[in-house]
Amino acid sequence: KPNVSQICTMQIAKKAWPKNTKGNPFPENYKLSGLIEFLYPTEAKELLNREFHRALSDCLLTYLVLYKILEHYKKIENLEQLISLTKQGE
Repeated sequence: KPNVSQICTMQIAKKAWPKNTKGNPFPENYKLSGLIEFLYPTEAKELLNREFHRALSDCLLTYLVLYKILEHYKKIENLEQLISLTKQGE
């Protein structure tokens, strides 16, 4: 079995925008669509109504979530630090 590192945007988003933080906004849910609605409120409707192949759309939306995660965690400088935010990296 190969040792493959994975990045889980849902797990990282739960750490970045936890529901139990008073006074700070958080997503309604941590599904891909919920994260897009939270992170891109103005563009969410257009982003979630794309007509092209679902896998390609999911890749684009995941990239957009990851982009916001990297903006949130400004100190992340490499892949290892990003992986450390997932359960696999704990």
